[in-house]
Amino acid sequence: MEEITIKVDIPSKLKNELGLILAKAAEEFAKKTEKEQYKKFNEIVSESKLSKENALKLGKELNKSLHLRYKKLYPKLK
Repeated sequence: MEEITIKVDIPSKLKNELGLILAKAAEEFAKKTEKEQYKKFNEIVSESKLSKENALKLGKELNKSLHLRYKKLYPKLK
């Protein structure tokens, strides 16, 4: 996840309240984005002719491949 830092001069009385408002807005934005991504994913997958078993097999192969790649990049990784 990425981090964005924005500096704004505000009265000290509003610091906590503004922080809560911004945190809530960011959370709602993230939820909306996740829902849109999930919807798009479902649209793509709904047209797939891949069986559940084959999808699981591909997923396991992908996980293993990623694990090996990151193990090479980060030798301390288990």
